[in-house]
Amino acid sequence: MTIFIQTMLLSATSVILFWTTTEVLCPTTIPNGTVNSTECDRRIYTECNFTCNQGFYRNPRYGGDTVYCYVDGTWNDFWEPVCIERRGICISSFKNGKWANGCQFLAYETCAFECNEGFKKNEDITKNITCQLSAEWDADLNVLCKENDHGLIVTITEKFKRTSDQILTMPTAPDGKPSLDYTRSLSLPSDFRFLSVAGDFTLRHAYMYDYQSNAIYKNSNFSIGTSTQHSWTTYHRGISKAYVKLSVDWISHNIYWTDPQYKWIAVQSLLSNDSSMYRVLVHENLEGPHALSLDPNEALLFWSDIGIRTKIEVSSLSGKNRKALIYSNLVKPYSMTADYATKRIYFIDAVRYVVETATYEGQERKVLFRKSYSSLFDIAVCKDYLYVTNGYNGLLYSVNKTNGEELLKSSPKSGVTYYGVTVFHPNAQPISDTGHCVNYGCEHICVTEKDGATCLCKEGYRLNQDMKTCSSSNEYLHRGLMFSNKSSVCVVDVRVITHFSYKPKCILDSNGTKYMILDTDERRIILGNDTAIYWANVDNPELHHLTEPSGTISGMAWDGYDRNLYWTEKDTGIIWRMSIDSKTAQVFLEGLNKPRDILLLTQDRLVYWISDKNGSTIESSNLDGSNLRVILDSNVLKNPKSLSFDQYTKRIYFLDTYTEGYSYVYCCKLDGTRRDTFLRTHTLETLDIYKGHLLVTSKFDASSTLITSFSISDYTNTSYGVFPDTGTVSVIKVFDETIRQNETGPCYNLNGDCEQICISNGRNRTCECAFGFKVGRNGKACTSDPIDDNFMLVSASTDTNIYQISLKDKSVQGIKTKGGKTLKKAIYNPVHSRVISSTIDSEISILQLDGTEDKNFLMVNMDDNHQYLSKFAVDYSTGNIYYTVMKVVSDYNSRNSVLGVLSPNGLHRDLITNLKYPNGLALYPSKGLLFYIDRTLQTHISQANMDGSNQSVILFLPNGIHSDLIIDYKNDYLYWIDSWNNGIHSCKLDGTGYRKFFDQHETHISGLDIYQGYLYVSTPHWITKVKISNPNETTQFAAYDELGRLQSISIYSSTFENKNAFCSIDNGGCSTFCFPTPDGGKCGCENDVDFIDGSDKFCSNIPRCPEILNHINVSADCLRVNGSKCSFTCQEGYQVKQGVDQVICNSTGYTPSDACKEITCPATLANGKWVNCSFSVKKKCEYTCDYGYTKNDAVTEVECQINGNWNSVNTDKLCKAITCPDQFIHGKIVSTCERRVGQTCAYECTGYGYKKNESISTIECTESGTWNQDTVSLCEQMHCPTKIPNGALSNGSNGQKCSTAIGTRCEFKCNSGFVKGSEVQSLYCLLEGWTADLHKLCTVPGEVLSAKQSEGHLAAIGVGVTVGGIIVIVIILVILRRNRLHSQFVPKRIKEEVLPGQDMYMRFDPAENVRVSYENGV
Repeated sequence: MTIFIQTMLLSATSVILFWTTTEVLCPTTIPNGTVNSTECDRRIYTECNFTCNQGFYRNPRYGGDTVYCYVDGTWNDFWEPVCIERRGICISSFKNGKWANGCQFLAYETCAFECNEGFKKNEDITKNITCQLSAEWDADLNVLCKENDHGLIVTITEKFKRTSDQILTMPTAPDGKPSLDYTRSLSLPSDFRFLSVAGDFTLRHAYMYDYQSNAIYKNSNFSIGTSTQHSWTTYHRGISKAYVKLSVDWISHNIYWTDPQYKWIAVQSLLSNDSSMYRVLVHENLEGPHALSLDPNEALLFWSDIGIRTKIEVSSLSGKNRKALIYSNLVKPYSMTADYATKRIYFIDAVRYVVETATYEGQERKVLFRKSYSSLFDIAVCKDYLYVTNGYNGLLYSVNKTNGEELLKSSPKSGVTYYGVTVFHPNAQPISDTGHCVNYGCEHICVTEKDGATCLCKEGYRLNQDMKTCSSSNEYLHRGLMFSNKSSVCVVDVRVITHFSYKPKCILDSNGTKYMILDTDERRIILGNDTAIYWANVDNPELHHLTEPSGTISGMAWDGYDRNLYWTEKDTGIIWRMSIDSKTAQVFLEGLNKPRDILLLTQDRLVYWISDKNGSTIESSNLDGSNLRVILDSNVLKNPKSLSFDQYTKRIYFLDTYTEGYSYVYCCKLDGTRRDTFLRTHTLETLDIYKGHLLVTSKFDASSTLITSFSISDYTNTSYGVFPDTGTVSVIKVFDETIRQNETGPCYNLNGDCEQICISNGRNRTCECAFGFKVGRNGKACTSDPIDDNFMLVSASTDTNIYQISLKDKSVQGIKTKGGKTLKKAIYNPVHSRVISSTIDSEISILQLDGTEDKNFLMVNMDDNHQYLSKFAVDYSTGNIYYTVMKVVSDYNSRNSVLGVLSPNGLHRDLITNLKYPNGLALYPSKGLLFYIDRTLQTHISQANMDGSNQSVILFLPNGIHSDLIIDYKNDYLYWIDSWNNGIHSCKLDGTGYRKFFDQHETHISGLDIYQGYLYVSTPHWITKVKISNPNETTQFAAYDELGRLQSISIYSSTFENKNAFCSIDNGGCSTFCFPTPDGGKCGCENDVDFIDGSDKFCSNIPRCPEILNHINVSADCLRVNGSKCSFTCQEGYQVKQGVDQVICNSTGYTPSDACKEITCPATLANGKWVNCSFSVKKKCEYTCDYGYTKNDAVTEVECQINGNWNSVNTDKLCKAITCPDQFIHGKIVSTCERRVGQTCAYECTGYGYKKNESISTIECTESGTWNQDTVSLCEQMHCPTKIPNGALSNGSNGQKCSTAIGTRCEFKCNSGFVKGSEVQSLYCLLEGWTADLHKLCTVPGEVLSAKQSEGHLAAIGVGVTVGGIIVIVIILVILRRNRLHSQFVPKRIKEEVLPGQDMYMRFDPAENVRVSYENGV
């Protein structure tokens, strides 16, 4: 016996005590078990292993494998039994099945089981299973039920771990309903990232597109139930690094895919392992093909094309009969599926957060499913269910395809992103028949058509005449990338851009090629070196000489329209143009500075080149040689080269080198503006552009060239390829015969002349209009019918237009905007009948309701990237725009956000500064108050006067994102949005009565306004009415899917315009701002501007009327601001308009503008015209006279006097009438004739012995003041007979012939044998004739008279003499009288020639030698 001695030391007594006792041991058993005593001595404070008795087992809840011996000799306190009975110990449930009724799960019990729908019993388990004593079943419960090998295939990736992508498989029931609670996760190799998935259930094939390797992978024996990693092999390489979508024709066994980079849709046979067995089906007029689906039973192929004109199209499975189905209100339709059962397509618009559906004809379109602020990625359909992946939060949705009800959603684990989804299920791929391609005999690819089959050849091959077999068409030269190095011109499959593996094929000797042109219309290559240009046919590559220019070639370009070749010569300074067909060349431009690297834009008819004199410049001209200009100068260029053009962005790209070892790719607009850096990388050699991607080459190693492809829309999206063993590459070009250089799509130029939407159906186009617009009469323009009252303005983040929704009938009208920028908010301003809108770029635009833009204001400093326009509101009193500009920086104390005001003409004033995060703004003009939310360290609502004064916090808000304040003017309540908690809050104007007014649950609230007792609440997809008096009463106001993702709403009704009485009338008399205040209103000026001295309304910088305007001299005491009434005087030469005593200043000057009227002299001139005359005071004028009038020789010019009269000259006498003489020799003009120029007058002869010339009845007065006839010839002299019987008249002793004119005297002589028979010696010619009897003048000689007779004769003679004397005396008196009358008109110089004596001569006109003589007074 062992003695245990315990010792105790007692300090007080220093006594040591000893005692002894027997050893204490715990028992050898425990309840229902035995302690292992062979390994344990069972002493106190020791632990021992134990074993449970038969029929019992170790309790898992006990928590240990040993028991502990206490000091009292007992094992540890059994608060849980250590060994428990085996009854009920086997697991009572397992996946995908259930136990048969009656199983108690007891030890040694054998139980039957059943499998759930969609699963079957494992063939390897042939008997029921037994619950063993070990508490385990004698079979693996995980394999009792095998799935029916159909279900969903989903690709996922863990966030931030791109190398751990996986495939999820989810079994589905026969009706297509998935078992989302059971998924199998299959890991992929570390470098895979599968974005798209498709399957051919008949072949048991699965296909995945891998974003990392730009390839499609294939699994030839895919099973939903496979629990090990699948075996994937490469199926097709060289696809873009983009959102490529796959779709399988399970009848003809072809796979289709979209390629956004190459801008095509391709097909490949699944029945061949030849990776080259593919064909590009659709390539014309594609901007960015993405979504893809097909229905082989209907032989239809559907796809989306995302770009400027986003649309969904359909064609046959061979790419024929192409048609646009849906082309409006689409943003990013990334994914699509076709449902053969309903003949409908279902597609995701990722930006609009919706799943939509439409018939195969594009009709009956509707939104089926919405998820706000999600990232819907892919979609699949089977039976009654849609399956939608959400990449934003890693969810998979199961949705009823009829009503859009969300049935299930599942996330296998947190931190994952869902991408591709497909249904691997016989119900998803029904086969109505074996298809037309079975045994059809196509050599390469067979596609199903509606009424038969069509054979296609793979790329680089063409169908033979039998329409089944194929022949090579020079594979690489169908769609390849061509390049030249020092020795050769080579070509390689264009897909080398996205994959390394394609090898080049060299087809020509390089011959020193530096420049290359590809004429795809004629399948011809044009090559150039320094001295010569060659050409070769790509199908028969043999060089032919084209031309040898005189200068050194420094660049080449091609005009595919006119088929002209252009080249530059750097040493001659000439650009040449040659017709490639006629081989004739001409100088295009000359006198240039070392031109090189020419670029031709045939669509835009522009030419560009680089010049190298005194630095490099990029220059341009029109294609006709006009408008020569520099677009970029040497200040921004160093050594540019490789000019290229992207037709989609309309920008020029080029290389430049600034730093040794580094190259830059720059781009600019066609006019040289907006020069941006696109890329900075290691030294680059060449550059080209193909289908929206920039291709650049650089050295890969000493013998190889690296080609890199950058997406122009997203340069981070890059792909790489290598030209092995090529050395330095001098030029690259893409030869793609599907791109015709002289052809473009019908919508390419000017949007096909359509105002809004141009729909390209192959080579044809149709103009359409966006929602809310209609096509105008010309079939091109888009119009709408604006609503003038009671409407809601809606803006959408997915649209650039504004929409009006009538509050009466909910009709929608569009308002056009310019600039193509996404809108944030739109408000109507009734003061000026304008719509005010803001964009995401912090611009405010003022528009008319028809979309015409009036003004545009940039609200932030563009140099400060931290500022943006947050909120704005309109004061209906003045039209002023109140706004908040937010400055977001990491340093909280540096956030200096501003609440300001903008006048309608663009003047700014800061009202409240030092705000932190202003995110709500509302105005109460009638009370002169404004309210705003500022998200500071503690978010609050503040109140201030509308001039910014008297700021005060009225309410501190709980956590959330509070924004979008509105005011209920009827009840004086504020309402606002809490977008974090998706609710609406409210309070009174003083901040009291705060409450959460309304919950929108999971849907994000985007906008808020009020109308007639209802709040109108917008979410991204619909607008809801909430009754203010009962927020539980809600109705849906509008759900226009065509509007896109709603951003904001704003309501206008003339019935509740809230205005300030002071400011609403003539802007309160203020020159700039009128600010409503609680006590009325006050005026204000823009920033840093004061009032005019002595004024509290007019600002010093406002436009003022000038002191002198329109000759108005305004008095010095006038303010000369808008509305000022001013006294005035007029400048010299001007006089005050009658009835005007003051003028009023306005925006255009003074009213009336003609208050001072110019003093002018009469503008009329009798019988003449003024010349070079202003009629102004102190101005001299010349004049001319009218026809028939002549100037006053004494006056050549006159002057206007200050009294408005001409200077002392009687202007009526400046021009006097020209008249002809009223008398002439022997005649005169009849008195009734005025003798004016051009007038015809009669005349009469007044001279004794004269008569009118019978041949001249009238005469005309000429402009010279003379008659048009010789007046001497007008009156002819009368004569007596010139012969006498038996004698002759004579003129006396001089022997001259005697004049017989009346009034003359003649002598006579008798003929021989006759003697004068009387004493008459002379004859006088009178009007009655001669004064003697002519028969008695000469008688027979010897005839004697008797005395008586003599006496009688003498008596007779005496009587005759006496009578004759009397007659003569009378005649003489008459003549003397007439001569006196005539002498009154004889000029003085002629009168002096009258000589006295017996013979007097009066000469009327010495030139005519006519005289009247008087002798002896007779």
